[in-house]
Amino acid sequence: MAMGQAATRLSKLLGTFIELSVPRVRVVGVAEASGALAEMTGITDTVTAVHQGFRSDIKGEAIVLCKSGSVDKLCALVDDPYPSPVTKRPPAPN
Repeated sequence: MAMGQAATRLSKLLGTFIELSVPRVRVVGVAEASGALAEMTGITDTVTAVHQGFRSDIKGEAIVLCKSGSVDKLCALVDDPYPSPVTKRPPAPN
């Protein structure tokens, strides 16, 4: 139900239809996280991550990945007054 509410609110905010997939959960170690994210999303380009912590009966982080080339578009859609300077970090060692 929360996913439907999130899609509805995001749709109203952006003025466009939003399609959200059912969240997938996968437990991986830190060293495997990059490869697991690439495998799960199919994104192999540089990404920008947005995270939001949550605490309830469970604690964790929700992470949204966006192709870095799309960050300015995302900021424009939500009327973000702070244009995003894309900071490139070196790739994690294998």
